[in-house]
Amino acid sequence: MIGELDWMDATTRARAHRKLQAMRLWVGYPDWIHDPKKLDKHYENFTVVEYNLLKTILGLTGLEVKTSLNALRKKPDKNRWVTSGTTANAYYSVILNSVRRRYNEEGVLRQWWSDETLKHYSAKVECIIKQYDNYSVPELGHNFTVNGFNTQGENIADNGGLREAYRAYSKLRKRRPSQQIALPGLVDYSQDQLFFLGYANVWCGNQTLGAYKTNLVENVHAPNRFRVIGTLSNNEDFAKAWQCPRGSPMNPVHKCVLCSGLKKSTDAITKDEALSMLRANSSRRAELESSLRATGLPAYTTQIGWLGYGDEQLKSLCAKYLAQGYKAFKAKVGQDLASDLRRCEIIRKAIGYEEGSDVECQSGWTGRQAVVSMDEDLAQFKV
Repeated sequence: MIGELDWMDATTRARAHRKLQAMRLWVGYPDWIHDPKKLDKHYENFTVVEYNLLKTILGLTGLEVKTSLNALRKKPDKNRWVTSGTTANAYYSVILNSVRRRYNEEGVLRQWWSDETLKHYSAKVECIIKQYDNYSVPELGHNFTVNGFNTQGENIADNGGLREAYRAYSKLRKRRPSQQIALPGLVDYSQDQLFFLGYANVWCGNQTLGAYKTNLVENVHAPNRFRVIGTLSNNEDFAKAWQCPRGSPMNPVHKCVLCSGLKKSTDAITKDEALSMLRANSSRRAELESSLRATGLPAYTTQIGWLGYGDEQLKSLCAKYLAQGYKAFKAKVGQDLASDLRRCEIIRKAIGYEEGSDVECQSGWTGRQAVVSMDEDLAQFKV
């Protein structure tokens, strides 16, 4: 899934993989439950009050509060369960490496996303915010709308969670095709249609108008109907399963998607649609080409200067791509200053210093290191 995030750059993606590898997966219940002595120790200060459910529940609650408070005096325990294993919920602990950009793989409060990744992510999130801002509740009047900003976190989770759930379901169905049995009374629906019906059915419910108003103002979740409409209208698999016409309310042309999951271009646009778009602009080809040549930015190549390339390989690649018409070259630096100076000199000798030629250097420097290196150490090469 991380590999499909087009808004995440390579450096941030590598950090995300490290964070996932550092996370621990717990299924079922803590191991100590099987140890009678540890179990008795945990509940030694708790007594069941017969025929008094309220006092029993208060006693259990008090026990859990004391356990949590005592944990503050101890070092963090990575094996401690922070919620019941029987609770089905999207729940992550900040201490135990929650999936958030402000905490690194060690659970330390530290921003680990690059500025570029954060910028692209914010643009994606803005689409979600605006989408849900446009949902109104007619029963309350058009002045009552969903707060897209307050509900963005849960809306993102709904959209991404459903997409990954469908992916897991599809894999399971391929492995166990014989177990896909039609339900009585629902034989007219395909397995994919039933999947999305099942999702929508989870949010069936009713509430008073007063509760509706309160939820719109205070709740971090969108009202149930919009958790269905908003999520499904962003889902290509739903549109395909229910054959929703492209451009219809439940299959808009422009969808708000953080992780597309698209494997082929035809997942987003059909062959006929693509050909139609090309043909519509074919008469303007000469005009568009002329405009690009006059005002467009030159294409650049990143193939010449990966770290680890030898000097001769660097020279050869510069000559190759220069002959192909490239005038902008990107090379990696940051290994050591002597190597950086030598590599930049080789590139400049190969492509020249004339107007239009350029070298863009990138590395894992901090902002201050980049300024010093570019303005002082490498300035002579006009990078």
